[in-house]
Amino acid sequence: MASSSYALILFSLLIFSFSALKVSLSLYYQTLCFGCSQFIVLELPKIFKNGFIDIVDLNLVPYGNANILKNGTIICQHGPDECFFNTVEACAINVMSVCDQCHLELLYAYLTVALNPPHEYVPWVTVNEVPIRMDIENFMKYICKAYKGTSTPKACKELPKGVIPAEPTPNLKVCRVNDTSRMTKPRPRGITGWKF
Repeated sequence: MASSSYALILFSLLIFSFSALKVSLSLYYQTLCFGCSQFIVLELPKIFKNGFIDIVDLNLVPYGNANILKNGTIICQHGPDECFFNTVEACAINVMSVCDQCHLELLYAYLTVALNPPHEYVPWVTVNEVPIRMDIENFMKYICKAYKGTSTPKACKELPKGVIPAEPTPNLKVCRVNDTSRMTKPRPRGITGWKF
């Protein structure tokens, strides 16, 4: 009995120590932002190659540049459809069978508002809670630099050597926080049907 308890404790410690070594990669985004879509489609899949995902704890936060009114209503930068799709993605991320719009969207609102420093645009990418600003195309280098484990994944070894550039990506498409030109009225709560 004592040996099985000891083995269980040892196994738990090994799992905890391995997970503690993972690098936190967080993507703060909104569903209808072109720059966010570009990053998700063209850049983010790189972490699923060559064992890279083994050192990454990926967190997706679909809220972006939305605002919360005093009554708790969320207004999204690209209108009510974006709020709807942010909520759908939040539900999918949490593997929920029924979307609880207020709860999840407010959770992501809290996570986004709590960023320090605050986000200036989306896609906003952090590595171990430090923003990498406009250099998101090099996010894998930031992860490799932050990784403290002993078994470096193949993906880190295959990255081009050199320093992380200080210059931002010149053609990066972003949605800025203060661009309220496309904000519209909120979508009514609840899914009442689909139109094709």
